[in-house]
Amino acid sequence: MLLSYFSGLRSGKSHIRNLALYNKQTVSHTFQCHYRDGSPFTTVVFEPLKNTQTWYWDNKTKTIECDYNIDYVKLMNDQKKRPRPTHWLNVNLGRYNAPFESGTTPPDFYKSFPKSFECDWILDPLPLLGYIGKHTMNDDLRKDNRLLTIDLDYSIEQFKKRRNIIPFKEDIRHMARQWFLGSARYDDDFIANVHDRLKKALKFAQDVKIMLNRFDIRYEDFSLDTGDYTDLGFTKLLPRRSTDDIDTYIPDKYINNVDTWVNEFLED
Repeated sequence: MLLSYFSGLRSGKSHIRNLALYNKQTVSHTFQCHYRDGSPFTTVVFEPLKNTQTWYWDNKTKTIECDYNIDYVKLMNDQKKRPRPTHWLNVNLGRYNAPFESGTTPPDFYKSFPKSFECDWILDPLPLLGYIGKHTMNDDLRKDNRLLTIDLDYSIEQFKKRRNIIPFKEDIRHMARQWFLGSARYDDDFIANVHDRLKKALKFAQDVKIMLNRFDIRYEDFSLDTGDYTDLGFTKLLPRRSTDDIDTYIPDKYINNVDTWVNEFLED
């Protein structure tokens, strides 16, 4: 079974990744590596049965041996500690430990995509369709504004062979709490920024559907609150909310304000 997980931020991506690795399934994740000089686009492929992770960037490839015998619940609990313990899978604030210090995104980066399409799971599939806008993603999906060079016909053909999952939240209060905890740095514009990002997040699933319909790619909705993860091919499960409150950005002294901020957002 081949699946793609069309999620935005704070949408269960870490949980899906952990479930996949726990069930010895391969996972591909393509993203812009902002924490390396040049901010290159890169793909990492996790292969638990081989005990490897393979990186693709700047026309380079590197395979690293790693141990997938992980207590995933403990790993996520550790991400809630201050200071956070480091682990090869979550070095800091959910970041992977990219094996390079700098790079660029070559025009033919898309030639590495076949490695992703071989995987059981593709996280953040949108770059494989050319969509890479960070703050403009909703508009880009609706207006078909693709900024990354790809072979579009090839990508569409491959996604038509997969189950394409679009997660959504029923519990908006819980969703809002996670966004206030971990979507923006705390500054004078924090509340306004989180309100804006939350409103875009609530529209994200619909904007993804508009894009997939444009290419006649089938998709399935999946509730992060009540969906059955065994329907996604997992036989071994983890607690549904084991990734809650990880990668918290705001200072500890403001944690007690979160429920008030959530109420204000829901009343807005």
